[in-house]
Amino acid sequence: ESGWTNEAIVLVDTTPPAVPAMKVMPLFTNATVLTFEWSAAIDAVRYEFSYSKDSGATWNQVPNLTAQSYAVNIEDVSDGVAVLGKVRAYDGVGNVSVYSGEVQTTIDRTGPVVTITDPTEAVITNAATFAYEWTAVDAGGGVGGFKIKFNGAEHATTDSPWAGTLVPGDNTFEVVAIDKLGNEGAPVAAPVVKQVLAL
Repeated sequence: ESGWTNEAIVLVDTTPPAVPAMKVMPLFTNATVLTFEWSAAIDAVRYEFSYSKDSGATWNQVPNLTAQSYAVNIEDVSDGVAVLGKVRAYDGVGNVSVYSGEVQTTIDRTGPVVTITDPTEAVITNAATFAYEWTAVDAGGGVGGFKIKFNGAEHATTDSPWAGTLVPGDNTFEVVAIDKLGNEGAPVAAPVVKQVLAL
């Protein structure tokens, strides 16, 4: 007659790991590669990262990640389109957490648009200086500053107006707006300001 076998104990684990937390993204980016990062989740042994390159219309899944980051090539994403990411965690027996909250950033590779408001037509003056004025609009991260070319010499400023010391004859002025990501807009030239000195 055989004896009793040893008692076997089976532990059933149906508890999912903690939900990872995504690192917050900047509101706008002009990068070509975007790296998403997230926190380690308790009991997690691997992660599944999901990302969208079309403002959330479609998603791509990247399973079996052990790192807490993933780089996405966004070179093909157009201006104004949002890139989103979210992640979930798996434990050693396959339990899965819910997805983290989504993080996102919007593509901005276009510089601001400048409109010169003074002068709007050619000027003849005997003044020693002229104050050039303009406005700039940026659809993304905002205007950061301006590059100026006055009579061939380059200058920088953060705001309008900008006063230049005139030379006799034609004076030329051109301004380029730069957004906070470093994107440059198209250069805009002002009408000529002609200094005529009194005899």
